[in-house]
Amino acid sequence: MATKNTSPGQIFQKSKNIIGEKMAGTKKWYVGRVKPAGIKAGGKLARHYKRYVRPTTKIVRGVGRFARGTLKVAARFPGPGLAATGLYYAGKHIIKKGEKTVKRSAFKQYDKKGRWML
Repeated sequence: MATKNTSPGQIFQKSKNIIGEKMAGTKKWYVGRVKPAGIKAGGKLARHYKRYVRPTTKIVRGVGRFARGTLKVAARFPGPGLAATGLYYAGKHIIKKGEKTVKRSAFKQYDKKGRWML
């Protein structure tokens, strides 16, 4: 579907049809009130975009680029990633085993001994 160019006269006529003949008045009303209000609203939208939308979009896109780069490196060199994962789970296992063998102080454990302190 092709876009059509609309002249100011057509815009005025369309606004008259939508609003009604009594409210629209003359072309002076359009030029004096409607057009400036539209320009003001457009300016507000532009400022809102500049202040809030654009920075947020940049942050999100930047995070996406960083993640994509990290995944590419991880796909090319899987060894360090697998080693880090193994170290993480090994550390978790060691800590869990330590919790079973050596009890924490009564203040740090949340059971019958430690609940009264909270």
